[in-house]
Formats: sequence, structure tokens, C-alpha cells
Amino acid sequence: MNSQQSPNLQSDALKANLQETAISVDIPSHFSKLQEVVARYQGLSAKLEHLLYEISHPYRNWLIIIPELRAFVLKNLNHYRRHSQGAACFTLFTSIFLEALADSQKNGKLVSMIMEAMLAYADKLISSLNATTLPVFENDLNMFFDRLHQLDQLDTEVMMYMVQGHHPMKKMAITLISFGKNDPAIPFSYHQIARLMKKILTLNYTYWLEEEDPLPWFKNECGAYCQHWKAGAKLAAISHKTIQQHLDTLCSINIDA
Repeated sequence: MNSQQSPNLQSDALKANLQETAISVDIPSHFSKLQEVVARYQGLSAKLEHLLYEISHPYRNWLIIIPELRAFVLKNLNHYRRHSQGAACFTLFTSIFLEALADSQKNGKLVSMIMEAMLAYADKLISSLNATTLPVFENDLNMFFDRLHQLDQLDTEVMMYMVQGHHPMKKMAITLISFGKNDPAIPFSYHQIARLMKKILTLNYTYWLEEEDPLPWFKNECGAYCQHWKAGAKLAAISHKTIQQHLDTLCSINIDA
């Protein structure tokens, strides 16, 4: 084979490979609601179509998709929140994140990225709601909390990325509870978020009980040198004894009562 033939052969092989791997991608019809909201904004519409194309592709790469999806949902949250289909769109967007988690559960770095992006989106939406819009999103928010509650069916380690992530569910729960405190007449069921928080706290307490108890560790390591330090009370607050007391109290709470 001479050097003049090689480029042609490589070009032919590349064309053949591209033809074999070329796939016609159809964006599922249920994503049409997402497209409807931004249909009048040409730039956003084109960006969303490209994103949905990548999401719908059988060879999708979540490592590339998730940062783009995160940026899109956060930047355009108000377009969707104000729309009549806003609640349904929240479920569609979070379903994409949850599907990505299911696909990526063995990749810790990617799971962390997906979880952080999804919870950042949910947190921003909840923070943007008011007494009027909260009831509109009630069903979809509670469906989301139910799906988070079931994440340990995938893998307990996946759920730990939520338990100890950068966007704690506690902040979202407190925001939601504040609505009820300010106006008890606001129609919203807190059962799902309460059940989720119970599981999150249980996993968190259990995790720390499996780690070394900080109080005796500190005393053993520091000895007489630190006997006059005033760290004892602070360490006692996170000791196994105190954490176990919190866990016992938590277990005694009947969410379904």
C-alpha cells in the first residue's frame, strides 16, 4: 500500500462508520410542554430543542448534558413558573435529572453533579413560590419528594449524595413549613416532605454513629494537654450518645399519625 492510497481508505472507513452509527433521534412527545413554554423565544426554543435532542439520543453523555440542563432550568425558571404548564414542566425537568441518576449510579462524581444540579433547581423553585403559587405546585412537588424518598431503591449510596450534599433538603423543608406558619389556611400537604426528612435524618444519624465517636477520640488523643480546653461541651453535642438520642426521638415520630 502506498502513501497516496491511505488517506482515501481512511476517509472511506470514516464515512462507513458514520453511516453505520448515524441514528435518527425523535424527541418524545411528552417534552412538547417544555417546548411550548418558550416557543415564542426563538433563541431559547432552539437551545431547548438541541438540549432535548441530546437527552433523547441513545448515546447521550450526561457529563455534558447535566451542566447545560442545570444552566437552562435555573436561568429560565421564571418563564416556566409563571406558565399554566409550569408545575408539569417541573416534573418533566426533575424526571430528566432522576433518569440521569438511574443511568449514572455507579459513577460517584457524576451522581454528585446530577444531585447538586437537581436540588439547586428544586431549591430555587421553592424559594420563588408564594402563597398563591405554592398550591399550584403542590402535587408536582410532592411527587418529586416521593421519588426522592424512593432513591434508596436504586442504591443507598446514591441517596447519601442528597443526605450530605451542597443543597440540604432541610433548607427546602424550612421554606415550605414557613408558608404554613405564616398562613395556616394555605392548602398544602406536608406529609411527603416530612417523610422524606425523616429518612434523610435517619440516614445521616446512622452514618455518624458508624464513624468514630469524637468525644472519647479527642480525650484519648489530647490527654492532659487539653484538659482545660472548653471543647468538651461542643464535642458532646456531636457525640454518639447525643446523636443516638436524636435518632431515638426521630424514630418515635409517627409521620402517618
